Amino acid sequence: MKIPKSISEIPKFEQLPPEQCMKIREWVAELERVERPILKSLERLAGGMGCSLQTARTKYYAWRNSEDWHVLINYAELPYHDKTRYRFYAWWHKLCASPAYLSR
Repeated sequence: MKIPKSISEIPKFEQLPPEQCMKIREWVAELERVERPILKSLERLAGGMGCSLQTARTKYYAWRNSEDWHVLINYAELPYHDKTRYRFYAWWHKLCASPAYLSR
């Protein structure tokens, strides 16, 4: 998956600190390698990414359901706390990409 996916997302992605951008790319690369059995893959991923199994599981299912890089942002590491804006981007992107919205 290309991060960011489109030209319109580049400014939003570039507003993140460089270490966040790199971490998001790492997460996407690891999440794309998850295979069955899911739990075993997530245990491997958690070890490789230095996080808990619960964090790996939460990020995996959030990413799998949306395929949107916004869900991989670690808000605790942002120098500012504008979480609402990034969550709105993820919600809006999912809404615009939904079949119900596209069929209008």
